[in-house]
Amino acid sequence: MRQPKSPRSSGYLLPPEWHRQSALWLSWPLNPKWWNGQIAEISQTFAEITKQAARFQPVFINCVARAQEEARKLLESMNTEMEKVRFFDIPTDDVWIRDHGPIFVKNEKNGQIAVTDWEFNGWGDKFPDYARDNKVPVEIADSLGIPRFRYALCLEGGAIETNGRGYLMTTRSVQLNEARNYDLSESEYQRIFHHALGVDEFIWLEDGLAFDDTDGHIDNVARFVDRRHILIATTQDRDHPSYPSLRHNKLKLEGIHIHGKMPQITELPIPDSFHDKKHPIPASYLNYVVINGAVLAPQFGQPDKDSQALEILGSVFPKREIIGIDCKLLVEEGGTLHCCTCNVF
Repeated sequence: MRQPKSPRSSGYLLPPEWHRQSALWLSWPLNPKWWNGQIAEISQTFAEITKQAARFQPVFINCVARAQEEARKLLESMNTEMEKVRFFDIPTDDVWIRDHGPIFVKNEKNGQIAVTDWEFNGWGDKFPDYARDNKVPVEIADSLGIPRFRYALCLEGGAIETNGRGYLMTTRSVQLNEARNYDLSESEYQRIFHHALGVDEFIWLEDGLAFDDTDGHIDNVARFVDRRHILIATTQDRDHPSYPSLRHNKLKLEGIHIHGKMPQITELPIPDSFHDKKHPIPASYLNYVVINGAVLAPQFGQPDKDSQALEILGSVFPKREIIGIDCKLLVEEGGTLHCCTCNVF
């Protein structure tokens, strides 16, 4: 069947994350080389994410058939609502489905969802094992029997943020990185995103967190929580390596207009610095994921900062339950809750 010209011309748009969802998608941790001998512990983390999300909506899980029984037993042992969990025999290389999975768009007139399928190249070939991850969008589209729009360009879901009313935020450090799409300009990206995702206005921030393997994804530094309300990552520690970029982002967003008015901005401080063997770990409380009736929020074993983050998230999502999830092990591998989930509208 001939693919329609574009999602937008077919009535599809990228919804905001607080839009009503039909499922939350995960890629189960199966590759022990990524977890420093702690595959059992990280499986517990994914089981907790699944359990909490399944209280509110279905959870779809990429997990090859041979590993499904073990995953199922773990979930059952934690009293997960298993009637809401569905496994898919889709092989993966890693867990970061926000980036290797589909970016779902929706036709509000008829309720149909579709997959936009972009290239995934391991965040600019930083990690070479991504061939199976790059096939996940087509596997998901085929499994669900829904339309798929194919783009021969790199785009990661964690690199974009929308208010669902025509605005999109992203960072130049990611989109203009030559390891993604060589020599593609801002205006060319804007034209592509206009047709693929249904956005008209673009907010370009310079950078994300320092030492972020993604080169600075937006979902660690700035998130829409309403059409004119933006939650931003901040720090008062002038010695923190991310201080300059976070300060620049704040000043940039304070000087823009959205739908003709200045945005409301709420600050969400990042956790205190903690390190691996080489450099500070890029951790952010903004890497939460919104689901129906709740927000799953990362926690980093810092009681005061963790509690403050839950309180701030509760203030900007007053009608949702705020659920903290221990993400210390997850963040050591480069991401937390938003990175390892994908919202299905």
